[in-house]
Amino acid sequence: MLITSETAGTVPGAMVPAEMHDRFWCALRIEPQQEIKVNLTLRSHRIHTCLPLVPGWTTRGVRRTKVAVYRPMLRGYILVRDDSFEDLCGIRQPLPVHGFLRVGNCLAVVTEQEMQRLLSQEQDLAKPRAIQAEWEVGEVARICDGPFYGLNATITDLANGERITIQVSLLGRSVPMPVESSFLEKL
Repeated sequence: MLITSETAGTVPGAMVPAEMHDRFWCALRIEPQQEIKVNLTLRSHRIHTCLPLVPGWTTRGVRRTKVAVYRPMLRGYILVRDDSFEDLCGIRQPLPVHGFLRVGNCLAVVTEQEMQRLLSQEQDLAKPRAIQAEWEVGEVARICDGPFYGLNATITDLANGERITIQVSLLGRSVPMPVESSFLEKL
């Protein structure tokens, strides 16, 4: 059985499942790559939002340096709590928002228990991970990123958790250099 949003006190014209008595969250569809901007704007208007972020890497600049960034876990969506729907109507500045995610003519809802599980998953993904022991000391690899792209290197040390020490032959000399394992590929 469905009840209308007017009786539930939610988004006008939308319907929510009748069994939703507790707090719930709805997904707001956003233009791609605008999630963080919209989240900050909605929070400045005191709207309860949740944008789970996960760590990632991107390359920037001429030297293609790797930079750690945080990206949305649910790309193209922001979760909005049900008590904030009326406040959304009061925003007068244009936002790159397409509307609420719906299933048929019902809002797609996320319960509090599902939100807690999603947030715990976000925390698990944010924890640093140890490098897989896929390399062996003495193994030859090719550098696939950075200023030494294309050079062959020999693995000399695996002891430092996130970085691997390699030996690169430059100008007739063997030079030790710490790099991330993602910069290397097997030959």
